[in-house]
Amino acid sequence: MVQQINEPVWLRSMVFVDAHDEDIIMGLAKLKPDAICWDLEDSTPLKFKAKARKLFPKLAKEVHGMGIKVMARINPGMELEDLDAVVIPELHCAQISKACNATDVIEVAKLVSLLEKERGLPTNHILIRPVVETAAGVKWSYEIASASPRVAYMGGV
Repeated sequence: MVQQINEPVWLRSMVFVDAHDEDIIMGLAKLKPDAICWDLEDSTPLKFKAKARKLFPKLAKEVHGMGIKVMARINPGMELEDLDAVVIPELHCAQISKACNATDVIEVAKLVSLLEKERGLPTNHILIRPVVETAAGVKWSYEIASASPRVAYMGGV
């Protein structure tokens, strides 16, 4: 059982990477960014999503062991499949793509809670970073940010 609870940290550098390309992920890790975000959403083609989910736990352990924060950007509509692969002790933060309202955050937080419990992780171990990418997300950004105590970061385009 993991004893240390995740805490938000200042991230000076975070890189996004195709979640299925082991060589690129490990090459970026050698550059020592503060965080690496496996992009299971747009950067990873549908035909490689299963491979990316399978690779994640192994590579996340290696990258975490290098002192780099591990993040994963999940797919709207594929939250359960993505979270099932990435909710491990080394995951610092799950990023919710295209967050439009508080419900998006609440639903992901519920799934994360269930998986944490199932895997023996402390409650609220995994943080959440909603990414606001639509006009609706901008309109409801305060509610999105306030939807869960897991929300430690926000992002947008």
